[in-house]
Amino acid sequence: MKAEISSRFSEKTEEECYNNFIELCKYYNEFHHDWNEANTRHHFINKFLNNCLGWPDDSFNLEEHINGEYADYIIGTPEKVIIEAKKEGVYFDLPPGSTEKPIQSIKTIFRGNDSAKKAIEQVQKYCSGKGVEYAVVCNGHQLIAFVAIKIGDSPLAGKALVLNSLEAMKQHFGVLWQSLSPLGISEGRLNRILTNGSATTLPPKPSSRLTSFPQIRYQSTLQANLRDFSELLIEDIVNTSDLEGQFYEECYCDTGALSRDALLSKRILSARYASLFPDTEESPRMQSVDTRESHEAIFSNDMLQEALSRRPIVLIGDVGVGKTSFIKNLFLRKASEEARSSILLFIDFGSQATLSGDVKEFVLDEVENQLFTQYNIDIQEENIVNGIYNSEIKKFKQSIFYKSADDDNGRDKLIISMLVEKVKNKSQHLKKVIEHLAKARRKQVVIVLDNADQRRHELQQDAFLIAQEFANSWQALVFISLRPQTFFQSTRSGALAAYPNKVFTISPPRPELVIEKRLQFALRICEGDIKHASYAGLNIRVGSMALFLRALIISMKSNKEIREILSNITGGNIREVVQFVKKFIGSPNVDADKIIDIMTREGEYFIPLHEFSKAAILGDFAHYNPMSSLASNLFDVHLPDEREHFLSTMILEYMNSEYSKKDADGFVSTESIEIEMQKNGFTIKQIENKLRHLNNKKLIESTLRVTFDENVSGLFGDMPHAFRVTSVGSYHTLRWLASFSYLDAMVFDTPIFRDSIFEEIITKKESFHIVDRFERVLKFRSYLTETWNKSGINVPYFDWQTVVERDEQAFAPIRRAILKMSNS
Repeated sequence: MKAEISSRFSEKTEEECYNNFIELCKYYNEFHHDWNEANTRHHFINKFLNNCLGWPDDSFNLEEHINGEYADYIIGTPEKVIIEAKKEGVYFDLPPGSTEKPIQSIKTIFRGNDSAKKAIEQVQKYCSGKGVEYAVVCNGHQLIAFVAIKIGDSPLAGKALVLNSLEAMKQHFGVLWQSLSPLGISEGRLNRILTNGSATTLPPKPSSRLTSFPQIRYQSTLQANLRDFSELLIEDIVNTSDLEGQFYEECYCDTGALSRDALLSKRILSARYASLFPDTEESPRMQSVDTRESHEAIFSNDMLQEALSRRPIVLIGDVGVGKTSFIKNLFLRKASEEARSSILLFIDFGSQATLSGDVKEFVLDEVENQLFTQYNIDIQEENIVNGIYNSEIKKFKQSIFYKSADDDNGRDKLIISMLVEKVKNKSQHLKKVIEHLAKARRKQVVIVLDNADQRRHELQQDAFLIAQEFANSWQALVFISLRPQTFFQSTRSGALAAYPNKVFTISPPRPELVIEKRLQFALRICEGDIKHASYAGLNIRVGSMALFLRALIISMKSNKEIREILSNITGGNIREVVQFVKKFIGSPNVDADKIIDIMTREGEYFIPLHEFSKAAILGDFAHYNPMSSLASNLFDVHLPDEREHFLSTMILEYMNSEYSKKDADGFVSTESIEIEMQKNGFTIKQIENKLRHLNNKKLIESTLRVTFDENVSGLFGDMPHAFRVTSVGSYHTLRWLASFSYLDAMVFDTPIFRDSIFEEIITKKESFHIVDRFERVLKFRSYLTETWNKSGINVPYFDWQTVVERDEQAFAPIRRAILKMSNS
């Protein structure tokens, strides 16, 4: 947003605005006599805002109705400044010395100055009702500007920029322009000039009173064993070469098969990579990969044309959607015949813990190593070197250097020396090796650069440039997988300016189907149906694992809610889904002993949904830890405003509702989000804080697929044009928001603005007993309800009380369990 503001108002520099102000002063001195309020606005303030500060005419909204009154000017979209205009005859008797010292206390201004006091209070009330942070009072020749909303403090207790005359405005024009120009307002310069930051602090979170936080919950011996087996059987199995073919045969799921249980419309899910490029920009043609077609379609004419045009084939997909699985399945199953007659070099950037040195050197070393280990091709072997450089040897034998040697031995040494120099140039030598293999052995060389998206942005660009070089000059068919945001940013910045004409997109498969197949495969290994040397002897030790896996499979098949949580909480990131299930098996927050005991006795157990929610929200910790949890605390606040407990949810619900204007791909403009939230009294700073946080926690995503950087002051970065809700965000509001598991976790991470409630919540803060937890949750929920009721927020798309009533039925089993405990 700041970048847009800067470019939009870049026509007028500070110097131009100053010169315009000098002309305006001349005009004022000649004609200002007896101007009424309308004349003051028309003849002075309009010109002042437009010519002297740089606000265009279309950024003014005049005479807007606010709570039965009318604000003279509301400036900006979204709204940034409210100006109260007074007639020229209304004189502000401002404090002595304000010409020399333009920063004055508002309380000082109020003393004996009823006209200024009334005007300041009036415009501050307008700002408070609209969520507009900055206010100005102006009568033509005098101006007062101040911060009208100070979260957790009275704005009328602060300071103001006071310019007592046109001469004072001229003298301090630099401060005036920096404070009230569009760019100055967007950067909050007036706030910094007047306050140097707010001293008001947030109230404490209950977690601040815990003896140990964050506290790891340690596993039992059984849980630790289950975790070890889950890593072995669910994750590591994929990388076992002897079982790899069978694994993909039995476990691979087609990409792009939209999850039946995702809480977003199929239209939005299918438009996963839409809107990467604005309509005004040239963009590459993108085509979805459909793995359900025959393998002839996988090696389509489109792909071959890309290869023949000496360009890499780019596979675009978000992290964890299954790009590696797609490539592996392509060569192990779909195109296995072609793969057997090819030389396939698979460069995995994700498998190396660190990449030291030059990226290209790493790739060249990997190519050399794989040629030797997989195809028994030693690039330094004498016969291969002689075959590759046969023409160069013949040419060298005709040279004067060769013939100047004294004998055959000397001539042979010259040839060897010449060949050694060529082999030392690894890049050119490997290129020659690849060309030789393609021509002499009639082998198609396929190079796959995979998992570069697990590395930093700069490395991904380097990988693409290497792929471009390989495809262009090595006569190889080159695949490279990239994140959509890397592709977008790089093509914009010019690093990937030579992007291919066609890009293939990979959409995630159904997460619940991926997990079900992996669990079945792991179970077959546990029970000995799949044999492999690496797992020999394990079957006598994994009885508990097999029972747990069976319970997990039974629960997933029978409970739609479990499939739903797996489909939604990771946003289609298959890698994260696998990680979550792996950690769920053996989680210290899951009662594995009870599950296995019941499975042993009864042969069947249905794991309840709240066990999955608890594992997702808490992970391996005793309390909610925002750094590691899959959940985000929607009730957290960044500024000392208790109404902010509901701002994150309001943003999500507004974006999901029929009341927001969405484009064809489900994106809602940032501007409309800010305007809507401002109507409810929230400032731009609060709104943008929440948007950045929601984005980084993956509850929403932007058109640019960016994440925001963080420093000691919080998240920062220019706001993208638009956002849309992800399945993660939808699950938070539709399933978690007022549930027991969610409230039970978030109570410790939420600042409590009422001391009495805070003390009640921490009374038994160390207790994990269900009775104490239940009482704590009820107090927390009541606190939120009271806060909502006094907030005055009334919007058609969200009501906290309705959400509480919706989720109340989930509290009934807990009440029954507590009652049963008390009666026993």
